[in-house]
Amino acid sequence: MKRYSFILRNAINGMKKPEPKGRKTINLAAKKATVPRKKKETLGGKEEGFRLLYEEAPISYQSLDNRGIIVDVNRIWLETLGYSRKEVIGRYFGDFLTEPSRSIFKEAFPRFKKKGEIHSREFELRKKDGSRIVVSFEGRIGHDEKGKLLRTHCVFQDIMERKQTEKALRESEEKFAKVFQSSPDAVMITRLTDGYLVEVNEAFSRISGYERNEAIGHGTLELDLWANPADREQYVQMLKENGRVTNFETTIRTKSGEICSVLASSEVIQIAGEDYMVSVVHDITERKRVEQALRESEERYCDLVEHSLDLICTHDLEGTLLSVNPAAARLSGFSEEELVGMNLKNLLVPEFRSQFVQYIAEIQVKGLASGLMLVKTKGGEKRLWEYHNTLKTEGIEVPIVRGTARDVTERNRAEEELSRYRKHLEELFQTRTLELEKSLSLIRATLDSTADGIIVTDMEQRVQAWNSRFLEVLSIPPELMEQWVEGNFFRHLAQQMVNPQPLKEKLERLNIDPYETSQDEFIFKGSQLFECYIGPQKLIDEVIGHVWSFRDITERRQAERALHESERKYKGLAESLEQVVYRSDPDTLEENYINSSVLKVYGYTVEEWLSDPFLWKKIVHPEDKEWVDALFEEAKAKREGGSIEYRIIRKDGTAIWVSDNFSWEKDREGNIVSMNGIVYDITEHRKAGEKLRKYTDELEKFNRAMVDREKRIVEMKKEVNSLCRELGREPEYPPIWEKEKE
Repeated sequence: MKRYSFILRNAINGMKKPEPKGRKTINLAAKKATVPRKKKETLGGKEEGFRLLYEEAPISYQSLDNRGIIVDVNRIWLETLGYSRKEVIGRYFGDFLTEPSRSIFKEAFPRFKKKGEIHSREFELRKKDGSRIVVSFEGRIGHDEKGKLLRTHCVFQDIMERKQTEKALRESEEKFAKVFQSSPDAVMITRLTDGYLVEVNEAFSRISGYERNEAIGHGTLELDLWANPADREQYVQMLKENGRVTNFETTIRTKSGEICSVLASSEVIQIAGEDYMVSVVHDITERKRVEQALRESEERYCDLVEHSLDLICTHDLEGTLLSVNPAAARLSGFSEEELVGMNLKNLLVPEFRSQFVQYIAEIQVKGLASGLMLVKTKGGEKRLWEYHNTLKTEGIEVPIVRGTARDVTERNRAEEELSRYRKHLEELFQTRTLELEKSLSLIRATLDSTADGIIVTDMEQRVQAWNSRFLEVLSIPPELMEQWVEGNFFRHLAQQMVNPQPLKEKLERLNIDPYETSQDEFIFKGSQLFECYIGPQKLIDEVIGHVWSFRDITERRQAERALHESERKYKGLAESLEQVVYRSDPDTLEENYINSSVLKVYGYTVEEWLSDPFLWKKIVHPEDKEWVDALFEEAKAKREGGSIEYRIIRKDGTAIWVSDNFSWEKDREGNIVSMNGIVYDITEHRKAGEKLRKYTDELEKFNRAMVDREKRIVEMKKEVNSLCRELGREPEYPPIWEKEKE
């Protein structure tokens, strides 16, 4: 069939592609079939030859036109799908495809026509009886001499069985892989000769401590897995002799060096002609430990019985003692040999022996009995014993009674004394209760007067108590609070929150760590913001619940946001100024903010300046440093603002004059939070002032000279007037006061 399929595919490919070696017969036949007489006869003869070939071929053949309409199929095609030729010819090929394959065909057919050939294209076909098969197509396009598409020539093979086989193989491999990997026991494949590991499962890594990549490619001896290498030699020898080994007990050494007990089972397989063994290793370390613990437990039990301070014995339903421990001899005064075979009734004081029959009857009916018995020791002393006995019937032919007893004579006396003391304690308790009620009343009054809403919960997160302020701050009616407390309080509380997830996470963390103390914020519906402090409620050193304190911080947070916005605007304004704006710590005067103008005025970047909070002190001019430092220290002590002019040394070494104007910022409570200042570069102003003073001094000198000259003229006028009067003449100049008057 494969050979014939190959011939058909080559026939479909026609003469345009060279035939493989050994297939020249078909080419010769094709050539003989296409000896030209006339064009029509040539084409007709060729088609007829192909038709005979495809019609009798043992492989399905079909031919489609340009639209995908079936124009021809062979007999095998019809037999495969169960249709008659009449039902097929002229129908769209997609009608015979399943829906998924029809979509694939619509996309693939145009590409097939364009490319001119198709290889190993798989489709799912619907047979006439409704069943489906998967087929693989091979084909080419038939063209006329002008290259126009005439029809397709395709053959297909039913690959359903192959697909099912492949699927079954994959499923089988997947099942094996799942069994291999999911096995709780270590499973590994190793080479028989040297123990070379080729595959291991996850349980191998868990038991041995070696990861898969650490183990594969290495031998078991190389990894030192065998605690006793001689065991491997014995194991391999048994495997070679029998082909398999089952439950071979040995020990292995893990990666950490721990020695584990295991049961190993293996079977020989062949891979590529070489012997390997598939091994399953069951870790029995824990079982061995349990067995050892059981042995030790039995030894301890025997030791416990022998060294118990309490009497331990067995007796039959007649009361005859069958076995006793040393404590029985010590408590009764009789030896163990004397006690075994003695009737328990004979140990009782005469007035108690009448109750022995009731005791036997009770243990037979109920299977157990307990109480007090008054016994008489070998020395004649009366002692009170407390007993707890049970009847054993399972696993034995004759029922026996297992008994334990303790001498409670001294305890009974102590209990009588304790009863008297208890009465005294009850009187003290009543007094203390009254005092506690007074303390609780004081605590309740304190809780109700606090500004915070408080609830107290137990370890199961049930509300135990709350103050009236809690109902006020969360606006919870008292009757509604009672309903919440009876149900799931925190579920109701979460429903009042915008986002209840933080509350749920907090409750989960408290379950994990009840000692946790935290401060959280919760947003309730209505935009209320609450600060919640949660701390453990302790009784001595043990946490018995939690205290939740709720405080409404809505207004405070709004004020903080307003302050933040104000600071943002302040900084925005500061950054827009040409002057240096700074903020300092009020106690240390360390500068923690400065605007970008520091670069222009001082020559330093903001980063350079803030990296040294006291840089402002270091750049003060040496001649001004002492009095400037003293002035700022005084201002810090008095918390007074001011303005000061001094010189600083810029980064480039030049000296400039600055005017430093500072003040103290306070919060809403009046607390000083920072010293803020603004610094002006007044160098040019100072230079102008110096020049102005120089001009003023010169003008003052000039004015003084002019005043002196004016005074001299007045004196001379006075002298002329005086001479005129002596000569009897009128004064030449009016008197000075008249002149001033005019």
